[in-house]
Amino acid sequence: MHLGKNIERICKLTGIKQADLAKRLNTNQQEISRIESKAEINDELLERIAKAIGFPKEVIKAFSDEKLVNSINQLGGAIIAQYINPIEKIIELYEKQLIEKDKRIAMLEKQLENKR
Repeated sequence: MHLGKNIERICKLTGIKQADLAKRLNTNQQEISRIESKAEINDELLERIAKAIGFPKEVIKAFSDEKLVNSINQLGGAIIAQYINPIEKIIELYEKQLIEKDKRIAMLEKQLENKR
């Protein structure tokens, strides 16, 4: 678990830039960059960051790209899916793609029946 990387990924996924987070934490962008490079972050600072980005610190601790991918693949279910709105948009996209796939299959099956 690399807490700094988790913070960086969550911020990227939610559109929070380093400068924005720095402003929220009353610090500078260089400090945010330093924080993102740290594997371990003390609980007090982690709690401040969690409040600044609007996520429970447990989500930051538990976050991983693998869990994110699994959440998308399972159409939800992991804790991160409750907090990142882009996942809902990705799910909607996948659902639309599935509907389109089903329509294409039905059309091809109909064409196949007509040829018989």
